[in-house]
Order: sequence, then structure tokens, then C-alpha cells
Amino acid sequence: MIQMVLVDDLNRIASKIPIKCGTVITEEATKNEFVLPFINSLGYNVFDTSEVVPEFTADVPGIRKDEKVDYAICKDGTPVILFECKKCGSDLKIEHASQLTRYFNSTEARIAILTNGIEYMFFSDFDKENRMDSTPFLEFRMQNLNDSDIKIIKMFVKSSFDLESILGTAKSLKYAYKIKEILDLQLNDPSDDSVRFFASQIYDGNLTQSRVNQFKPMIKDIFREFINDKIMKRISIVEDEVIDEKVERRPQPNDEELEAYDIICDILKNVVDINRVNYRDTASYCGIILDDNNRKPIARLYFNSGEKYIGTFDEYKNEEKTKIETLNDIYTKLEKITSVVGIYDSKKVQDNDEKSKIFFTFDGADYEVRFWKDMFHQICNIIAASHKDKFDEVLKLSGRKNPLFSRNSADLRSPELIEGTDIFVEVGFGAKYLTNLSNKVIFYFGYGEGSLVIKVKMD
Repeated sequence: MIQMVLVDDLNRIASKIPIKCGTVITEEATKNEFVLPFINSLGYNVFDTSEVVPEFTADVPGIRKDEKVDYAICKDGTPVILFECKKCGSDLKIEHASQLTRYFNSTEARIAILTNGIEYMFFSDFDKENRMDSTPFLEFRMQNLNDSDIKIIKMFVKSSFDLESILGTAKSLKYAYKIKEILDLQLNDPSDDSVRFFASQIYDGNLTQSRVNQFKPMIKDIFREFINDKIMKRISIVEDEVIDEKVERRPQPNDEELEAYDIICDILKNVVDINRVNYRDTASYCGIILDDNNRKPIARLYFNSGEKYIGTFDEYKNEEKTKIETLNDIYTKLEKITSVVGIYDSKKVQDNDEKSKIFFTFDGADYEVRFWKDMFHQICNIIAASHKDKFDEVLKLSGRKNPLFSRNSADLRSPELIEGTDIFVEVGFGAKYLTNLSNKVIFYFGYGEGSLVIKVKMD
């Protein structure tokens, strides 16, 4: 139950980010819009100044007085977690956390959190007691939380907070992070010692430096192929599980709900590509959503009782339920339905905002584009040029319903030709999905984690 409530709260915060981050331009605004709701989601009363202390005084004896940390979460009057907040969009680096380091070193807290409301970095003192580590034991973005992140965040919920358990898990996470860094380095540039180890298992001759140099590219390729095979096998398993779950468990809309869905598509046919309008049925209502994304509700159909209601949404996703006598009454909600779709599309901050620029680094080179679709297209162009002999393999990748790549542009809704090939790629998706697709293609061709780094800046 705790985890379900926590996930719902975190999803609500994440859903506000694309809508609000363009107008949240100060540190105080960031605290109010994103950080305080996050603290509240952990079960702490942000209005109780004995529990969540704003501007907590953290003096450094003999050095500074009246040092203040943005927030301290206290237990029995003792600070256990410190928060240092930067404004939304700020870079988070340890060199920007000098204040937090001083605060941490002068209090009894064992956990310090650096955040800009979107990204979070959690620190402790495993390297040297009472001195904040230079690397975090946990990092995440609110919009990209996974099950592992949720599991760790749950440990910080007030009702289940156990400092010793947290520190034990955190130490393991920190070591695991360092080991992953080492593995990533070895996968992308195996050391001579690594090459000698693996080569010695299959080669009986003398492993001279010249021989090691010969084995190195082969072992590097084998590493990548091995990881790629594991990833693709996992993707295949997950997709099969998702398909099975959809077929076996997802409720199906009844005839009236399908007719209502058709009416909503008719209302939106001149506003948006109706292929982007989807439905998901639940036990209590049938949801009409944009881009198959539950965070973009268009309407909800409450047809399971004797009376019929339709739920519509405003720009803040507040739902208004209205009783309808006939399905044609849905047309009276035309303005609400069309306006909320327009709001979702206008709030694609980086997709459609002409004042934003996307900077990304891929395989050691820097690029700048205006739109997310251009980033994905450019990555495909780069990989096609570097892997001419086996780029056709990309045709094996597909989405849940439709192909992602095809030699026939008619197979795709928004096709772009990949340079130097006769293959088209589908680019008609939102920012998050295009980012996921970019990583999927990168992994497929053997590039390691961290090969793609993305930053968005406003002009």
C-alpha cells in the first residue's frame, strides 16, 4: 500500500515537470513546485517546522556561522536528512555542492540530497566518516524512475525509515555503481590485463604485447555482442510478457464505450492525428488518452452503472465529471476535449518549443539539434555510417504495434530516410519515447551505457 501511494505521488510530481519547468525559474519556485511535494510524498509534514525545518542553521565551528541548509528532515530533534536545492534546470555536480558538503560535515545527518527538483543525488560518508562522499550512492530523474529507484526511495518514507538499513543498502549501491563504471570502461576499452585474462583461456602461446593488441579489438567486439544478446533477449521476454498481460488481463471496452471513443476521435480528427488517441479500460472507467500515455488523459467514460458520466480535464489535469443522457451529449464537451489535447502538445517543452535547443554527445562527438526527432534521426545516420555492413539488422527492431524501420515509407506515419541507406525510420513520437528508442538502437549496435548524453538548454 505504501509503495502504491508513493508511486502515485511521484507520478504526479513527474507529470508537472514538462508543464511547469519552463516557468519555474527561481530556486524558491523550484522548492515549492517540486521539492516540497517530493518531501511530502515521503510522508513528512512540510508544514511542521519541527519535522521539516526550512533554512536549517548548520554552523561550521571556527569557520562559518549562520550557515543554512535549505531543508533538514529531523527525527527526535536531530537532523537525519539534509536537502540543498538549486533552481530547476541547473547542472548538478559535486563542485556545485560545496555548501551541502559543509552542512553535512557540521551536523549529525548521514544523508545529504542535492536536487534541482528534477534530478536527485543522494550522498553519505562511506569514504571517510563525517565527510560527505564526492560521489552519490543514488541518482535519478523524476521523469525516468524505474522499479529499482522506487524500491530505494521507499526506504526514506517516514513510516519505514531505518537509518541503518538505508546506510547498508546505500553502501552496496555505491560499490555497485563503482563496479559498473569499471565494467563500462572495460567493455568500451578493455585493459591489457583484461585482454590477457580472456585470451589466456583460449590461446596457449606467449601473449606478447603485439599479440594482446591483436586480441583487443576482437575481445571488445565479443563483449559488445554478448551484452547486446542479453539485452535483446530481455527485451523480447519483456515484450512477450507485456503482450500476454494485455491479452489476458486488460479489460476490454464494451460497445457503448467503443462508440463513445469513436465520437471523441471524430471531435479530435481536425486537431490531432487520431492514431495518437487510444483507450484503456479499467474496472471503474474507460480512459481515453493521448499517445497511449496515462499521464495525458483526454476523457474518462463512466458507463458501468445505470447512469452515464464523462470526465474531462483542465490544464492542471483536474477532472470534471458530467452526467450525459445520450452518447451524442459528448459533443457538448468538444471545447474541453480539444483544448486539453492542445495543452499537452503545447507543453512538449523540448519537442515544439522553438526557444529550446538539444545538445547531445554520442560516441565522443557533440551535436546540436532543435527537435527530439532530429536527434533520433541523427543518431540513426551516425550508426548507419559506422555500421554499413550490418545496419540492415535495424529492420528487426519494431514498436509495440507498428514498425520503427522500413524500406517502404508508407509503412510509417512520420518517415525520415536514413542517410546512405534505403531505410526509413519512424520519428513521430514524443521526447521520452524518442530518448528510449535512441538508447534501444545504441544498445542494439553494441554501444555501452553512457554513450549518449543529452542536455536541453533554453535560448
